[in-house]
Amino acid sequence: MKLRIFRGILLLVPLGLCGWWFWSREVPVSSDFEVALDHALAPVIEERAAQAKLGASTSTQTRLMARQLAVSSVAYLGPRDLELWAELRKRVALSSPRACGKLWKGADETFIGSAVAELGHDTLTTYAEMLSRGFALRLERRPLPAIAPGAVERGVAAAGASLPEAERAAFEADVRRPDVSDERACELLLTLSRAVETLDVGARTDFYRALSSRMKQP
Repeated sequence: MKLRIFRGILLLVPLGLCGWWFWSREVPVSSDFEVALDHALAPVIEERAAQAKLGASTSTQTRLMARQLAVSSVAYLGPRDLELWAELRKRVALSSPRACGKLWKGADETFIGSAVAELGHDTLTTYAEMLSRGFALRLERRPLPAIAPGAVERGVAAAGASLPEAERAAFEADVRRPDVSDERACELLLTLSRAVETLDVGARTDFYRALSSRMKQP
């Protein structure tokens, strides 16, 4: 009898621990970027019957899928929004050497969103609304605008040509290196950004669209 009671207690202990873990565990808190993005996406989700189009079973699943698609839909944007995307990326780069280096080395849109949040509420709202417009275009099942072949390479060539000859060789070598320091990565990014800004509108649009299509997915 005592043995059975002892065994029963042993069985209750792990159940009790599981129950304690379930009730005491922290519920993940959405970041400022995710909150802003959810707010911007809400009317798009409602107006365009996103849940049905996405094949989601719940509103929560719809929201999470919309977030994921929004941050990977920059390439769907028109020229004006692509200019805005590039401007906000540059502001992030100028705000922090770490963020600047990270952008060069392959940040995804989720990282950029978190960095934009540090620039203030209005800037974050602008960024989230821009992403929601890309999501809306994607949700309409519009074809992805054509990515101009060689657009990024032409931007890099323009950046190299803008430099004195002594600096040009180092730039052209370093843009191919994956192991540059964060400081050098930031220098490369800002050099490229300034050079692309001098291109005509069509070439800039081609560059920004091609660059956004190469972004790592979150």
